[in-house]
Amino acid sequence: MKRKRSFDIRAKKFNITSKQRMNTKEIKLYSYQRKVRSLEQKAKTTCTLIKELRRDYRLLVSEANRNSLEHKISRLSETEKQVVRMLIARSNIDTTKDKRRNGMIYEHAFLVQCAILRMKSNAAYVHIRANMLLPLPSPSTIRRLLSSSECKFGFNDLALEQIGLALKGLIMSKRLCTLMWDEIKITKDMRFDTKTLKWKGIQDYAGQTTIMVPNGLADHVLVFVCRPLHAGWIQPFAWFGTKGGAPGAILLQLLPKAISTLWNHGAVVSACVSDGYSTNKAVLKQLDIFGTEDSKCYIEHPMEKRRKIYFFLDVPHLLKCTRNHMHKHKIVQCQGARVNFMYYVLLYEIESGKQLKLACRLTDAHIHPNNFQKMSVRLAASLFSKRNAIAICEYRNMPAKNYQEERIKDKFQGRLIKMQAYVSTYNSLS
Repeated sequence: MKRKRSFDIRAKKFNITSKQRMNTKEIKLYSYQRKVRSLEQKAKTTCTLIKELRRDYRLLVSEANRNSLEHKISRLSETEKQVVRMLIARSNIDTTKDKRRNGMIYEHAFLVQCAILRMKSNAAYVHIRANMLLPLPSPSTIRRLLSSSECKFGFNDLALEQIGLALKGLIMSKRLCTLMWDEIKITKDMRFDTKTLKWKGIQDYAGQTTIMVPNGLADHVLVFVCRPLHAGWIQPFAWFGTKGGAPGAILLQLLPKAISTLWNHGAVVSACVSDGYSTNKAVLKQLDIFGTEDSKCYIEHPMEKRRKIYFFLDVPHLLKCTRNHMHKHKIVQCQGARVNFMYYVLLYEIESGKQLKLACRLTDAHIHPNNFQKMSVRLAASLFSKRNAIAICEYRNMPAKNYQEERIKDKFQGRLIKMQAYVSTYNSLS
């Protein structure tokens, strides 16, 4: 009995101890579970806070980008961006230490544009710089820029190098280009260059021809230009000093050299374009190109016989020359008849005070063009448009409404009668 009783007592003690142990573990487990739930809640709160902070960061970054200078000038052209950067660079100069702002550092492209502006109009350059409309450099800076660049006639290595870099890696069809040449008029001037110890301003073909050129002051510059067929850029790469138009014999020697030089730099000439000047026609004649239906209009490429180089006359240039010839001489001949430029003048005078016009696009620039407007092909094509021709015919058949219109119409008809009488008399005598 005693053993059974002692066993029961030990059993009860063991049960009590085990229950206490279980209660302790449950308490710990419960406390750990509470800690886990608390940490999970903190993690959720932290994740929410991180998301809110990231959203606020993105909003702040986007707002900062919108307010940044780069974003504000992103829609400007590259030239306008250069002006803004130069204005900021000028404002960053401490005037207390540099009153004359001699420490201003200009971008190279901006200096080139400033040099072009000064060459176009010195008065405008002085006015803009004096009134501080733009941060233009001083004339001495422009002179240093121009004196540091090597100016000489011949093929320009830098231009040819840039052509080669632009066409590098392209297939043959993407490297096709057009070779154009024309003369521009310059002012006669001769001066001695102390750097090269040579006279500048005389005729100079840079030793590219074997023909002896007589000495004389150059009044024109022959410029060769490369224009790719599949790109929007244009690059002059050679220029020569000439007296008047370059002779056809010299052009005949320069053309193969220009074509082969472009070939060596990756450009494949497929066409040549020039104006209808007599020397250019002489070159075409020597190449057996006459422009008739049964004659050829191409030559073989000097570097690859399988390719052909076609020759074209610059039709827009011919249209512009026709307008300038009419504006200068007033009365010209066309297909056996005489054409009077005063018809366009009368048409412009009649419609100058009206709001509803037949020739609504006829302006003073068409009738009285200045030197720059005479070079505009758009104005020449617009002057010879079908709209203006219909307007002249309508006014010719329209009855006059007042004395002024009747006077203009009589003047207009009188010129027509005189022209018809002149043509009939000329035909009878012939």
